[in-house]
Amino acid sequence: MKMTFEEMLNWTKRFKEIMACNDIAIKKARLKVMQVDLENTYNIPMTNGLQFRKDQPQLMALYITVVEAVEEGNYVEKLS
Repeated sequence: MKMTFEEMLNWTKRFKEIMACNDIAIKKARLKVMQVDLENTYNIPMTNGLQFRKDQPQLMALYITVVEAVEEGNYVEKLS
C-alpha cells in the first residue's frame, strides 16, 4: 500500500505530538506503537526490503526516524 500525501501529514502530526510529550516513558511507548502501526499499515518488510525502500522513500524516511527515536532514545525534535 502506497502512503498518500494526506497520510504522510497525519503520521507526521502524530510523530510531532508524541515528541512534544514530556514523559519519556510515555513518549517511548507511543513511539513504539507508532512504529508497529506503520509496519502493519504499510506491510513494511523487516528483511530484504530494498525495492520497498526505493518505491516508498517518504514512508521509509518517516519509519526510520521513528525507529531511531525508539531504539536510540533520540527524543530531540525531528521533522521540523
